[in-house]
Amino acid sequence: QITKATAADLSKFTQRQRDIIRSVTPLIKPGGYFLYLTCSAFAGENEGQVEWIGSAGPLQLMEQRLFTGYNEGADTMFGALFRVL
Repeated sequence: QITKATAADLSKFTQRQRDIIRSVTPLIKPGGYFLYLTCSAFAGENEGQVEWIGSAGPLQLMEQRLFTGYNEGADTMFGALFRVL
């Protein structure tokens, strides 16, 4: 996908992710955790979403990390752990 994705594709994926996030985060009790995980190397789906998540509800970012795998022929993944306030 890294060489074939278009701006329109990324916009569609980002919106779909936000729809999923909006539907699941209200189900998490205060003090619970939400792990946002992608197999994307695109900042819009990773750090951009983390910024949006932080502004969209009572979620505190605990840690975020990019797991690069392309040097070893594997997927790149991104994870961000939030705690619900």
